[in-house]
Amino acid sequence: MEEEKNEIEILKKGLQQFNQSRHNDYYELETLLDQSLNKITSFLENQPIELTEKINKSFDSLKSEFLSKIDEVSNINKEKLLSLQELINTKIDDTIDVISDGVSHIGESLENVGGSLREDLAVIKGELQKNTKKMDQHLKKLTDELENIPEVIQTYIQEFKEERKEFELRRKKEEARWLNDLAVKSFYAGRKELAIRKLKEASRLDDSSLEILTNLGIALSRESKNEEARDTFAKVLEKEPEMTEALTGMGLVLFNQGDIDGAIELFKQVSEKDESFASAYANLGFAYERKEMIDKAIENWEKALDLDPTIIDIKEKLSLYKERRVDGTGEISV
Repeated sequence: MEEEKNEIEILKKGLQQFNQSRHNDYYELETLLDQSLNKITSFLENQPIELTEKINKSFDSLKSEFLSKIDEVSNINKEKLLSLQELINTKIDDTIDVISDGVSHIGESLENVGGSLREDLAVIKGELQKNTKKMDQHLKKLTDELENIPEVIQTYIQEFKEERKEFELRRKKEEARWLNDLAVKSFYAGRKELAIRKLKEASRLDDSSLEILTNLGIALSRESKNEEARDTFAKVLEKEPEMTEALTGMGLVLFNQGDIDGAIELFKQVSEKDESFASAYANLGFAYERKEMIDKAIENWEKALDLDPTIIDIKEKLSLYKERRVDGTGEISV
């Protein structure tokens, strides 16, 4: 392209030398040539598509304009103008060939570029499809997770409530245990009413503790609150029918209420369940005493002393009845 421009410049210089001799006649021709060359340059720079056809049309127009001007030139210069016309035509034809080759090359380059672009676009399209599929999967997973959030939150809330409930239950049990221990100390210190209040409070905090209920029943019976004690022991025996402490306590309540036969039945159950339980035999002795069955009373008291010699009340009872025994009969003289 640069070589063609150089040849055009040489052509322009030749025209300028010719115009110097015939400036007035050919000024208009020079202007027309400059305009045409500018049109060629503009086409080359700005309109590469269908360039060959447009350039041919432009040069055909240029040739027509030159021919019309040449006819107007005087006969003296016609030979030079014809020669110049031939030179211009040759140069123009060569330029067109070069431009055509350039356009063809450009077209091939564009076709190659286009093919490469199509391949790149195909690759990009494939990647986009893959990424779109991955994105769809990710969005679906995210959507599923978002849909499960309320259920997850509800699960966390439920777990938190359960943990809080367990914690509160443990706290109440610990507090109940502490109150139970405090009540037992108060009971043996002679502060039985305080012990009962603490045991009731402990039972409210932990109504599942049979130990606390049993201690409460014993404390109530010692304060002659027999009905309340009986209800308390009944709750224990409902949950654990064979609990010896509760059976013993219920027997004492029945004894205090005058149901001696009922008391004897319960004391027998306790002694059968635990033959090493001294209090069961001691209580049986007191029950038989109430029914004036002194022989059986002494028999059970002696068993109780064998198991626990420290029971002072039984020692006193045995001493009393043995002193009143009639020799040879084996009976007690009341």
